[in-house]
Amino acid sequence: MTEWYEQKEKAVGVKRLLLSWWMYKHFGIFPLRLIAFFVTFFAYFGLSEQKCALNDYFDALKSFTGNKKFAPSLFNRFRVFLNYANSLVDKIQGFAGDYKNIGFENEADRAETTNLLKNKQGIFFIINHVGNVELMRVLFNLEVWEVYPKVNVFLQKNHCEVFNAFLAKIAVKTNVEVLAVEDINVNTAVEIEEKLANGEIVFMAGDRLSAQNSDTFYQAELLGKKVKLPIGVLRFAQMLDAHIYFVSCAKENGFYKINTKSFTKAKTKTETIQKLQKEYVSFLQSCIIKYPYQYYQFFKFFE
Repeated sequence: MTEWYEQKEKAVGVKRLLLSWWMYKHFGIFPLRLIAFFVTFFAYFGLSEQKCALNDYFDALKSFTGNKKFAPSLFNRFRVFLNYANSLVDKIQGFAGDYKNIGFENEADRAETTNLLKNKQGIFFIINHVGNVELMRVLFNLEVWEVYPKVNVFLQKNHCEVFNAFLAKIAVKTNVEVLAVEDINVNTAVEIEEKLANGEIVFMAGDRLSAQNSDTFYQAELLGKKVKLPIGVLRFAQMLDAHIYFVSCAKENGFYKINTKSFTKAKTKTETIQKLQKEYVSFLQSCIIKYPYQYYQFFKFFE
């Protein structure tokens, strides 16, 4: 199987995004939901590599939880694909500034995050691919939110170019800056340090190896199976003088719930890295078990 960054993205493209945007603005959300279903239905039969990866995922989930309902099946695989397609529709609605069904699951987490941002203290969020964490940027644009921090998101370079081009085409005012993970260097670290010092937010994924550093990883146990996770994002987080949080944003009964877990650094760099690895994997696993049909890893993941 190819790695995730070697697979051609089947759901993202400027033309597709613009067409979806145009349809939403003229016909509303229902036609997009309908199209998402039929596209998923017909595309499903050709996604052999992705279905194979989902078989591995559900096999691991079934073995780890002991729940037979997670056995690899056509229904379970299709459900994940359809949830993913609908998450893209939710993003379109979010780009339009019309998405409102999102908030923190725990009021204490919301208050803590708000307080930090009010006091211009930046937050480094280590995200995962459970649910639709990108919709968190919508929350920071809502009128009910008390602060409006700038959001910095790291994506793979080709995805970064697509979304930047899309945002430029639709000319929507946004507080989001999309950065290419491949371009991270010493200057980037200094720039991000300054952004965090100004009370901005940084998002970086901790559950996918990057194309340029695929051989830089740590091995962990997830759902009882060995996996390789990127060590770079953890090293980046521990060197920054910022508050570190693990975060997920998954849909439950039509509402996106944000879950966060704060991280406290250890006394030494080595101890901090080891602690980051252990606590991030624990957080990721808890998110997967809570939202098993919203983990969007359509590639070889388990060894």
